Amino acid sequence: MNRFAALMTATALLVGAAAPAFADDAMVSSSDARKAVQAYLQTHDKANLRVGSATRKDEYYNVPVVTAEGIPVKSFRVDATSGKVLDR
Repeated sequence: MNRFAALMTATALLVGAAAPAFADDAMVSSSDARKAVQAYLQTHDKANLRVGSATRKDEYYNVPVVTAEGIPVKSFRVDATSGKVLDR
């Protein structure tokens, strides 16, 4: 193997190993998405509503909100990268 091929192989391995670690650091967890919706509801005097389990959908989390009786009210979308509540 010549030097150029060895350098390209080493570079590809480093880039491939670093990319997933960086991508994971930038993502928020489903727990963080739920907390963001809870905080949003509390700031808008809707703290009596219950936040359901967050499910991942491509680039965002879908977080359902229900009443104390279990009646669906709305589903919020939370950006998976920034953790911001998108639907308001």
